[in-house]
Amino acid sequence: TKHIKYLFSLLLLVLGLAKIASAQQIPLFSQYQFNQYLYNPAVAGSEAGVEARLIQRYQWRGVTDAPRTFNLNAYGPLEGMKMGVGAMVHSDIVGPTRRTGFMGSYAYHLQLNDEMRIGFGLGLGVDQYIIDGTQVQLDQSDDPALGNYRGSSYEFNTKFGIYFYAENYYAGLSIPQLVPDKVNIFESSTNTATLENHYILNGGYTFEIGDDFKVEPSVLFRWRPPAPLQADISVWGYYKDMLWLGVTYRTDDAISFGVGFKYNDMFMIGYSYDYTTSYLSTYTSGSHEIMLGVKFNSASSEEIPPLL
Repeated sequence: TKHIKYLFSLLLLVLGLAKIASAQQIPLFSQYQFNQYLYNPAVAGSEAGVEARLIQRYQWRGVTDAPRTFNLNAYGPLEGMKMGVGAMVHSDIVGPTRRTGFMGSYAYHLQLNDEMRIGFGLGLGVDQYIIDGTQVQLDQSDDPALGNYRGSSYEFNTKFGIYFYAENYYAGLSIPQLVPDKVNIFESSTNTATLENHYILNGGYTFEIGDDFKVEPSVLFRWRPPAPLQADISVWGYYKDMLWLGVTYRTDDAISFGVGFKYNDMFMIGYSYDYTTSYLSTYTSGSHEIMLGVKFNSASSEEIPPLL
């Protein structure tokens, strides 16, 4: 159909922009399609009603000091305006390191034609980076490289996003860590890390099968040069917008299986299990992710709010 051709054209265009714009430092989520605001601030205001999501992810269970990620966010439109706002708090723990922070965002939306719209979003926040040397066991206890050092640093974090959307399809580009700021955790100025640009491109189309069933194939690309491009290829099935099942293949990493339930178009709960397919499968039983969500004013809300 013309809708699918239009969507693919947009995906190619956005991918081209990502190539021109030039070790993953941002958390990975398997249920991102239910909370695209995680990656893209332009999503805020694209749907009527205020959405709130809580996600807890336990990566690579069985591996000592494996990543644990927490994210709580809320977003929605400003009534009577072409704008949306949102905010999130997050925590990402990996071994002796911890990253916690807060980010607020603003989005502006425009009507492209009778069906498609576009949103531009910008997020600004502050993150605290902590390293606790007391949790590290060294071969040489007197090694001065880390020892019992404890350090922290506060840094600004920025995020930019573009989001094309209509009733049945969407495509987005986001750039977390837009400004490559320095992280100075150690007292020595030579021991610094840099917040590197990441590029995330995603899109999906929803096919209606009768009155009760929907199928949504989607794809998400993550790119952080010089690391290789990583892709999530997903298919989700919905029954009466109340129950859903899905499977995702993540290149060189895992196969994810998800299930969820929505009650009264207001409360939702979702769970996903990632079966590791990389060399880490010898050491881990997989990854677990739990999502809780609520939507306010959903009873009288349209799926896409009207623009002026």
